[in-house]
Amino acid sequence: VWGDTVISESALTKAVARLRKALGDDPDSPRYLQTVRSRGYRFVAEVQELRDEYLKKGCISPSFHPLTRPNHLEAEAVRRAISIARETGCGLYIVHVSAKESITHIKKAKAEGLEVYAETCPQYLLLDDSRYLTGFDEAAGYVMSPPLRKKEDTESLWEAISAGTIDCIG
Repeated sequence: VWGDTVISESALTKAVARLRKALGDDPDSPRYLQTVRSRGYRFVAEVQELRDEYLKKGCISPSFHPLTRPNHLEAEAVRRAISIARETGCGLYIVHVSAKESITHIKKAKAEGLEVYAETCPQYLLLDDSRYLTGFDEAAGYVMSPPLRKKEDTESLWEAISAGTIDCIG
């Protein structure tokens, strides 16, 4: 419902798809990666490029999932979000923190007095990327984004909770 107008979910879905295509946000559009890069979202384009590269090589087992979503890309997204929050004066709530490199940016922002809150999830505290090395059927159940990380990342998350850098577990 928008004012007195009722819009069906189907009509809304079609309108959003048309808008995304017009803006070059359709992953099937040849302009997609160019548009994403031009908007400064290099990390989004890199994830897609890495995923496509591994797919072309036939590397489709769950063990390749973390390789297509590396720590430095999560950290870049966190850094960028903090930068936008700093520029706008808005508070920021970062969800699903999983990479130790992200913690560095969060700690720095909090030290600057920015209103930044960080959340991690139980899976990033209790599991690590060794779960992807089991048989396909079992490992596939652990495919998520962000992916499970290395033990060092898990340890860094626990330290960040103790230090108050990570505010909650969601």
